[in-house]
Amino acid sequence: VVSASSPLASDARGVHVGSGKGRPEDTLAFWRGCLHEPLYELAHRYLGAVEPALHARIGSYGALAGPARHIVRAGGKRIRALILMAVCEAGGGDWRTAVDAAVAIELIHTASLIHDDVIDGTEDRRGVPSVHVRFGPAAALLTGDLFCFDAFLLAARVPEAAAVLAAACKEMCLGEAMVEGQCVAEMKTASLFGAAAEVGALAAGVNDRRRAMCRAYGRHLGTAFQLRDDQIDEEGTADPAPYALQAQASLADMPPSAARVLLMALPLEAVRRNV
Repeated sequence: VVSASSPLASDARGVHVGSGKGRPEDTLAFWRGCLHEPLYELAHRYLGAVEPALHARIGSYGALAGPARHIVRAGGKRIRALILMAVCEAGGGDWRTAVDAAVAIELIHTASLIHDDVIDGTEDRRGVPSVHVRFGPAAALLTGDLFCFDAFLLAARVPEAAAVLAAACKEMCLGEAMVEGQCVAEMKTASLFGAAAEVGALAAGVNDRRRAMCRAYGRHLGTAFQLRDDQIDEEGTADPAPYALQAQASLADMPPSAARVLLMALPLEAVRRNV
């Protein structure tokens, strides 16, 4: 763990504290409210490629295109896609080669939300009716399944990425099945954050040591993200700050770049709960 006064902690100088309230439908507008230049321009570059690719992909879903568009158009931060592409560029790769994998990670995340809403009986998601409320439980389950299977097809374009995502999905399912009161943040949330960072590293072609560092970064960030969520929902009191600092420490020897600065900023924003 690094101290809040360390160079790592101060490497997030491109970010300001926003309100952290709401889930804007416009993903880029959300990040404009969180990031100062030039970090917003970096996020715009990444997500400006991911968003149309995501919408184009679900346009091929036939009878399930309606439920798919319903949940995707409701918006979201796309933070997992952002992590994946930033890790790819920070690792020396071409972020453009990671667009399909970034779409895959968002499909899996969205599938988990659809299934969670069915399990929990949640009636709305991101300000619109949940998929199972609007289209029925059968269509919801099929749409979530389709998202997952299509994600694996897309991820297969990056060597080893499909296996990484499959392992994360397995861990997410096991975490969802754990009883209330157990620590499930790492299994339910950190697993997919870790997979996003690891797949970004795979797309960049980094060595095994850097790949493990990136995976650790994502898992620590995901844990901080979930613990802060639990605090906001008054369901937990664990401090997310140590995990945020561990996330930063995981990238300590990553070469300097704008993408690295963005990655170092995200853990602090997760603790402040602007992302």
